[in-house]
Amino acid sequence: MPPEKISIYDIAEKTGTAASTVSRALDNSALISRERRGFIQKTARQMGFYRRSTCRQQNRKIFNISLVLSSAPSAGLNLFYDFSELLAGLKDGLGKIKYHLSVELIKKNETSMQNKKAYNPHGIIYAFTTPGIKTIAICRKNHLPVMVLNRIIKNLSYVSAGNQQGIITLFNRAAEKIKNLKPCFIAYAGNRDISAQRKNGFLRACKETGIRQGKIFTIKNPDQISAKMAASLSRHYNLAMCFNDLFALRLIQMCHQAKISIPAGLAVTGYDCAPVRNLFIPAIDTITLPVYEMGREAGIWMREQMIEKKNTLLQKIIPGEYIRGETIHA
Repeated sequence: MPPEKISIYDIAEKTGTAASTVSRALDNSALISRERRGFIQKTARQMGFYRRSTCRQQNRKIFNISLVLSSAPSAGLNLFYDFSELLAGLKDGLGKIKYHLSVELIKKNETSMQNKKAYNPHGIIYAFTTPGIKTIAICRKNHLPVMVLNRIIKNLSYVSAGNQQGIITLFNRAAEKIKNLKPCFIAYAGNRDISAQRKNGFLRACKETGIRQGKIFTIKNPDQISAKMAASLSRHYNLAMCFNDLFALRLIQMCHQAKISIPAGLAVTGYDCAPVRNLFIPAIDTITLPVYEMGREAGIWMREQMIEKKNTLLQKIIPGEYIRGETIHA
Protein backbone atom coordinates (compact mmCIF):
# COMPACT_ATOMS: atom_id res chain seq x y z
CA MET A 1 0.00 0.00 0.00
CA PRO A 2 1.26 3.52 -0.74
CA PRO A 3 2.19 5.62 2.31
CA GLU A 4 -0.55 7.81 3.72
CA LYS A 5 -0.31 11.41 2.53
CA ILE A 6 0.38 13.96 5.25
CA SER A 7 -1.47 17.27 4.94
CA ILE A 8 -1.08 20.69 6.52
CA TYR A 9 -4.16 19.89 8.61
CA ASP A 10 -2.43 16.78 10.05
CA ILE A 11 0.56 18.88 11.07
CA ALA A 12 -1.75 21.52 12.57
CA GLU A 13 -3.45 18.88 14.72
CA LYS A 14 -0.13 17.39 15.82
CA THR A 15 1.38 20.77 16.79
CA GLY A 16 -1.80 22.28 18.22
CA THR A 17 -1.73 25.25 15.85
CA ALA A 18 -3.92 26.60 13.05
CA ALA A 19 -3.44 25.37 9.47
CA SER A 20 -2.64 28.93 8.40
CA THR A 21 0.16 29.05 11.01
CA VAL A 22 1.59 25.78 9.67
CA SER A 23 1.45 27.12 6.11
CA ARG A 24 3.34 30.25 7.16
CA ALA A 25 5.94 28.25 9.09
CA LEU A 26 6.61 25.91 6.16
CA ASP A 27 7.11 28.98 3.96
CA ASN A 28 9.59 30.41 6.52
CA SER A 29 7.37 33.43 7.14
CA ALA A 30 8.87 36.03 9.49
CA LEU A 31 5.38 36.46 10.98
CA ILE A 32 5.98 33.20 12.88
CA SER A 33 8.61 33.21 15.64
CA ARG A 34 11.84 31.31 14.95
CA GLU A 35 11.16 28.86 17.79
CA ARG A 36 7.62 28.00 16.65
CA ARG A 37 8.70 27.89 13.00
CA GLY A 38 11.46 25.43 13.82
CA PHE A 39 9.15 23.28 15.92
CA ILE A 40 6.53 23.05 13.16
CA GLN A 41 9.11 22.32 10.45
CA LYS A 42 10.74 19.61 12.57
CA THR A 43 7.35 18.03 13.29
CA ALA A 44 6.50 18.10 9.57
CA ARG A 45 9.75 16.30 8.71
CA GLN A 46 9.18 13.69 11.41
CA MET A 47 5.69 13.06 10.02
CA GLY A 48 7.10 12.55 6.53
CA PHE A 49 5.57 15.68 5.02
CA TYR A 50 7.01 17.21 1.88
CA ARG A 51 5.68 19.72 -0.61
CA ARG A 52 5.06 18.09 -3.94
CA SER A 53 5.60 20.01 -7.13
CA THR A 54 2.62 20.18 -9.45
CA CYS A 55 2.72 17.34 -12.00
CA ARG A 56 2.58 18.19 -15.64
CA GLN A 57 -0.75 17.21 -17.06
CA GLN A 58 -0.85 16.21 -20.70
CA ASN A 59 -4.00 16.65 -22.79
CA ARG A 60 -6.03 18.23 -19.99
CA LYS A 61 -8.19 21.29 -20.15
CA ILE A 62 -6.87 24.54 -18.72
CA PHE A 63 -9.51 26.19 -16.54
CA ASN A 64 -9.85 29.96 -16.29
CA ILE A 65 -10.71 31.12 -12.78
CA SER A 66 -11.48 34.74 -11.94
CA LEU A 67 -10.61 35.93 -8.42
CA VAL A 68 -12.50 39.14 -7.72
CA LEU A 69 -11.36 41.53 -5.00
CA SER A 70 -12.79 44.81 -3.78
CA SER A 71 -11.03 48.09 -4.35
CA ALA A 72 -11.29 49.53 -0.82
CA PRO A 73 -12.00 53.27 -0.42
CA SER A 74 -9.10 53.53 2.03
CA ALA A 75 -5.69 51.96 1.49
CA GLY A 76 -5.54 51.08 5.19
CA LEU A 77 -8.60 48.87 4.90
CA ASN A 78 -6.70 46.56 2.54
CA LEU A 79 -4.29 45.44 5.26
CA PHE A 80 -6.51 43.00 7.14
CA TYR A 81 -5.29 39.73 5.60
CA ASP A 82 -2.31 38.08 3.92
CA PHE A 83 -3.05 37.65 0.20
CA SER A 84 -0.43 34.89 -0.07
CA GLU A 85 -2.43 32.77 2.39
CA LEU A 86 -5.50 33.04 0.16
CA LEU A 87 -3.47 31.98 -2.89
CA ALA A 88 -1.89 29.08 -0.97
CA GLY A 89 -5.31 27.85 0.13
CA LEU A 90 -6.73 28.08 -3.40
CA LYS A 91 -3.72 26.24 -4.81
CA ASP A 92 -4.01 23.39 -2.33
CA GLY A 93 -7.77 23.16 -2.85
CA LEU A 94 -7.61 23.17 -6.65
CA GLY A 95 -5.04 20.39 -6.55
CA LYS A 96 -3.36 19.17 -9.73
CA ILE A 97 -5.71 20.64 -12.31
CA LYS A 98 -4.29 23.12 -14.80
CA TYR A 99 -5.68 26.61 -14.38
CA HIS A 100 -5.12 30.29 -15.07
CA LEU A 101 -5.99 32.61 -12.21
CA SER A 102 -7.06 36.11 -13.18
CA VAL A 103 -7.22 38.71 -10.36
CA GLU A 104 -9.68 41.55 -10.84
CA LEU A 105 -10.35 44.62 -8.70
CA ILE A 106 -13.86 46.05 -8.76
CA LYS A 107 -15.41 49.12 -7.22
CA LYS A 108 -18.76 49.30 -5.47
CA ASN A 109 -21.74 48.61 -7.75
CA GLU A 110 -19.43 47.58 -10.61
CA THR A 111 -20.00 44.23 -12.31
CA SER A 112 -17.05 41.87 -12.76
CA MET A 113 -18.51 40.51 -15.99
CA GLN A 114 -18.38 43.67 -18.09
CA ASN A 115 -14.91 43.08 -19.55
CA LYS A 116 -15.06 39.38 -20.33
CA LYS A 117 -15.04 39.44 -24.15
CA ALA A 118 -11.42 38.32 -24.30
CA TYR A 119 -11.48 36.23 -21.12
CA ASN A 120 -14.13 33.57 -20.49
CA PRO A 121 -13.94 32.19 -16.93
CA HIS A 122 -15.03 28.70 -15.96
CA GLY A 123 -15.61 29.86 -12.38
CA ILE A 124 -15.56 33.01 -10.28
CA ILE A 125 -14.47 33.49 -6.66
CA TYR A 126 -15.44 36.69 -4.84
CA ALA A 127 -13.01 37.24 -1.97
CA PHE A 128 -14.14 39.68 0.73
CA THR A 129 -16.61 41.34 -1.61
CA THR A 130 -20.14 40.67 -2.86
CA PRO A 131 -21.29 40.00 -6.45
CA GLY A 132 -24.01 42.28 -7.75
CA ILE A 133 -27.45 41.10 -8.83
CA LYS A 134 -26.55 41.57 -12.51
CA THR A 135 -23.39 39.48 -12.15
CA ILE A 136 -25.25 36.66 -10.40
CA ALA A 137 -27.88 36.63 -13.15
CA ILE A 138 -25.19 36.41 -15.89
CA CYS A 139 -23.40 33.58 -14.06
CA ARG A 140 -26.58 31.58 -13.63
CA LYS A 141 -27.52 32.08 -17.27
CA ASN A 142 -24.11 30.79 -18.34
CA HIS A 143 -23.98 28.04 -15.66
CA LEU A 144 -20.82 29.49 -14.12
CA PRO A 145 -19.99 28.34 -10.58
CA VAL A 146 -19.68 31.28 -8.17
CA MET A 147 -18.11 31.14 -4.71
CA VAL A 148 -18.12 33.96 -2.15
CA LEU A 149 -15.55 34.22 0.66
CA ASN A 150 -16.34 35.75 4.06
CA ARG A 151 -19.84 36.81 3.06
CA ILE A 152 -23.10 35.02 3.84
CA ILE A 153 -25.49 35.25 0.91
CA LYS A 154 -28.70 33.27 0.60
CA ASN A 155 -28.84 30.86 -2.35
CA LEU A 156 -25.13 31.32 -3.16
CA SER A 157 -22.20 29.10 -2.21
CA TYR A 158 -19.98 30.67 0.42
CA VAL A 159 -17.22 29.91 2.90
CA SER A 160 -17.17 32.45 5.69
CA ALA A 161 -15.35 33.07 8.94
CA GLY A 162 -17.36 32.65 12.13
CA ASN A 163 -17.48 36.40 12.69
CA GLN A 164 -20.29 36.45 15.24
CA GLN A 165 -18.90 33.62 17.35
CA GLY A 166 -15.42 35.16 17.20
CA ILE A 167 -16.66 38.36 18.86
CA ILE A 168 -18.44 36.30 21.52
CA THR A 169 -15.18 34.45 22.23
CA LEU A 170 -13.28 37.72 22.63
CA PHE A 171 -16.03 39.13 24.85
CA ASN A 172 -15.96 36.09 27.13
CA ARG A 173 -12.17 36.24 27.41
CA ALA A 174 -12.41 39.87 28.48
CA ALA A 175 -15.23 39.11 30.92
CA GLU A 176 -12.95 36.59 32.66
CA LYS A 177 -10.31 39.26 33.30
CA ILE A 178 -12.21 42.51 33.81
CA LYS A 179 -14.33 43.14 36.89
CA ASN A 180 -17.57 45.09 36.51
CA LEU A 181 -17.31 44.90 32.73
CA LYS A 182 -18.54 47.98 30.85
CA PRO A 183 -18.14 47.23 27.14
CA CYS A 184 -18.59 49.22 23.94
CA PHE A 185 -18.16 48.27 20.30
CA ILE A 186 -16.59 50.34 17.52
CA ALA A 187 -18.34 49.26 14.31
CA TYR A 188 -17.55 49.97 10.67
CA ALA A 189 -20.13 51.79 8.54
CA GLY A 190 -19.00 49.98 5.39
CA ASN A 191 -18.95 46.24 4.74
CA ARG A 192 -22.48 45.85 6.08
CA ASP A 193 -22.53 42.04 6.06
CA ILE A 194 -19.44 41.50 8.22
CA SER A 195 -20.15 44.59 10.33
CA ALA A 196 -23.63 43.25 11.14
CA GLN A 197 -22.29 39.80 12.06
CA ARG A 198 -19.67 41.18 14.43
CA LYS A 199 -22.02 43.76 15.91
CA ASN A 200 -24.63 41.06 16.51
CA GLY A 201 -21.96 38.96 18.20
CA PHE A 202 -21.30 41.85 20.59
CA LEU A 203 -25.01 42.32 21.37
CA ARG A 204 -25.53 38.60 21.85
CA ALA A 205 -22.53 38.36 24.20
CA CYS A 206 -23.90 41.22 26.30
CA LYS A 207 -27.26 39.46 26.55
CA GLU A 208 -25.82 36.03 27.34
CA THR A 209 -23.60 37.34 30.15
CA GLY A 210 -26.36 39.46 31.68
CA ILE A 211 -24.50 42.69 31.04
CA ARG A 212 -26.51 45.75 30.16
CA GLN A 213 -26.40 46.38 26.44
CA GLY A 214 -23.17 48.14 25.56
CA LYS A 215 -22.89 51.23 23.42
CA ILE A 216 -22.10 50.87 19.70
CA PHE A 217 -20.13 53.58 17.89
CA THR A 218 -20.17 53.43 14.09
CA ILE A 219 -17.41 55.08 12.04
CA LYS A 220 -16.54 55.24 8.34
CA ASN A 221 -12.76 55.24 8.67
CA PRO A 222 -10.13 54.44 11.36
CA ASP A 223 -8.96 58.09 11.15
CA GLN A 224 -12.18 59.09 12.90
CA ILE A 225 -10.83 57.56 16.11
CA SER A 226 -9.19 60.51 17.88
CA ALA A 227 -7.43 61.09 21.18
CA LYS A 228 -10.55 62.91 22.35
CA MET A 229 -12.68 59.87 21.52
CA ALA A 230 -10.22 57.56 23.30
CA ALA A 231 -10.35 59.73 26.43
CA SER A 232 -14.15 59.73 26.36
CA LEU A 233 -14.28 55.94 25.98
CA SER A 234 -11.93 55.42 28.93
CA ARG A 235 -14.18 57.56 31.17
CA HIS A 236 -17.33 55.57 30.42
CA TYR A 237 -16.13 52.06 29.52
CA ASN A 238 -13.38 49.61 30.44
CA LEU A 239 -13.52 47.50 27.26
CA ALA A 240 -13.56 48.71 23.65
CA MET A 241 -14.17 45.94 21.14
CA CYS A 242 -13.15 47.02 17.65
CA PHE A 243 -14.43 45.89 14.25
CA ASN A 244 -10.93 44.77 13.29
CA ASP A 245 -7.24 45.04 14.19
CA LEU A 246 -6.76 48.25 12.22
CA PHE A 247 -9.44 50.00 14.26
CA ALA A 248 -7.88 48.59 17.44
CA LEU A 249 -4.37 49.77 16.49
CA ARG A 250 -5.68 53.25 15.79
CA LEU A 251 -7.49 53.34 19.14
CA ILE A 252 -4.38 52.18 21.01
CA GLN A 253 -2.33 54.87 19.28
CA MET A 254 -4.85 57.52 20.33
CA CYS A 255 -4.88 56.15 23.89
CA HIS A 256 -1.11 56.66 24.03
CA GLN A 257 -1.58 60.27 22.93
CA ALA A 258 -4.24 60.76 25.61
CA LYS A 259 -1.95 59.19 28.27
CA ILE A 260 -4.33 56.23 28.76
CA SER A 261 -2.66 52.94 29.66
CA ILE A 262 -3.65 49.69 27.96
CA PRO A 263 -5.31 47.62 29.33
CA ALA A 264 -5.53 49.23 32.79
CA GLY A 265 -7.18 52.42 31.52
CA LEU A 266 -9.03 50.75 28.67
CA ALA A 267 -8.95 47.16 27.42
CA VAL A 268 -9.04 46.76 23.63
CA THR A 269 -9.73 43.88 21.26
CA GLY A 270 -9.34 43.58 17.50
CA TYR A 271 -10.25 41.02 14.86
CA ASP A 272 -8.65 39.29 11.84
CA CYS A 273 -5.12 38.83 13.28
CA ALA A 274 -3.92 41.14 10.52
CA PRO A 275 -0.25 40.94 9.43
CA VAL A 276 0.39 44.48 10.77
CA ARG A 277 -0.57 43.29 14.28
CA ASN A 278 2.91 41.84 14.76
CA LEU A 279 4.56 45.21 14.16
CA PHE A 280 3.02 46.98 17.17
CA ILE A 281 3.30 46.85 20.95
CA PRO A 282 1.24 45.91 22.89
CA ALA A 283 0.05 42.90 20.92
CA ILE A 284 -3.72 42.99 20.39
CA ASP A 285 -6.04 40.28 21.68
CA THR A 286 -7.71 39.14 18.48
CA ILE A 287 -9.32 36.35 16.46
CA THR A 288 -7.71 34.91 13.34
CA LEU A 289 -9.36 35.26 9.97
CA PRO A 290 -9.05 31.73 8.48
CA VAL A 291 -7.94 32.96 5.05
CA TYR A 292 -6.01 29.82 4.08
CA GLU A 293 -8.86 27.53 5.15
CA MET A 294 -11.47 29.58 3.26
CA GLY A 295 -9.30 29.56 0.14
CA ARG A 296 -8.75 25.81 0.35
CA GLU A 297 -12.47 25.03 0.74
CA ALA A 298 -13.24 27.34 -2.18
CA GLY A 299 -10.61 25.62 -4.32
CA ILE A 300 -11.95 22.14 -3.55
CA TRP A 301 -15.53 23.20 -4.32
CA MET A 302 -14.54 25.00 -7.53
CA ARG A 303 -12.59 21.97 -8.76
CA GLU A 304 -15.61 19.72 -8.16
CA GLN A 305 -17.92 22.08 -10.04
CA MET A 306 -15.62 22.51 -13.04
CA ILE A 307 -14.45 18.91 -13.46
CA GLU A 308 -17.14 16.73 -11.92
CA LYS A 309 -20.04 19.08 -12.69
CA LYS A 310 -21.53 18.40 -9.27
CA ASN A 311 -23.61 21.59 -9.16
CA THR A 312 -23.68 21.53 -5.35
CA LEU A 313 -24.39 24.36 -2.92
CA LEU A 314 -21.72 24.83 -0.25
CA GLN A 315 -22.44 27.11 2.71
CA LYS A 316 -19.78 26.69 5.38
CA ILE A 317 -18.66 28.63 8.44
CA ILE A 318 -15.06 28.25 9.62
CA PRO A 319 -14.29 29.43 13.18
CA GLY A 320 -11.27 31.61 13.86
CA GLU A 321 -8.69 31.01 16.57
CA TYR A 322 -8.32 33.20 19.65
CA ILE A 323 -4.87 34.82 19.80
CA ARG A 324 -3.94 36.08 23.22
CA GLY A 325 -2.30 39.47 23.35
CA GLU A 326 -1.60 42.14 25.96
CA THR A 327 -4.62 44.41 25.54
CA ILE A 328 -7.07 42.68 27.91
CA HIS A 329 -4.53 40.88 30.11
CA ALA A 330 -2.74 43.12 32.59
